[in-house]
Amino acid sequence: MTTRTRTWLAAAVMAVLPSLAAAKDAVVIEAVKVETKTATVGSSKGNEYLRISFDATVNEAAPKTYIRVKARATVDDKTRVADMNASSKLDDIEPGATKAMSVPLFITEGLGGTPSKCQLTFMVVKTLDKSGPTVAEYCWTGGSKAKPGACE
Repeated sequence: MTTRTRTWLAAAVMAVLPSLAAAKDAVVIEAVKVETKTATVGSSKGNEYLRISFDATVNEAAPKTYIRVKARATVDDKTRVADMNASSKLDDIEPGATKAMSVPLFITEGLGGTPSKCQLTFMVVKTLDKSGPTVAEYCWTGGSKAKPGACE
């Protein structure tokens, strides 16, 4: 790699870092709870799924954005992955305000058993995007509350 290439690469990384940090500070995720549920209606009837509830505090205006929750659940010896946007847009929340939100994950395909753990990644995404800057990670290993940080 040439010196010129390294300089350009360093400049590009430095330009991106502030925007990622700003996105992370724009929304705070707290009080993450996980419930195992069973779908009772429609084509998903009988499927076991996870209902993720959390509080989102918006620190900066975030127009046309949502919180997207991605889950990596361990069921027996298999890893199941699902993701979905929370139903409320972040621009519906005034800066400084907190709103309770929830997301049903694995409802369509079902979990196929009881998960032993679940890694939850919370991202801020634009309306049609599937990923964006991560604002929080939580680990759920049973019970109702998830703990901040990644699963080991």
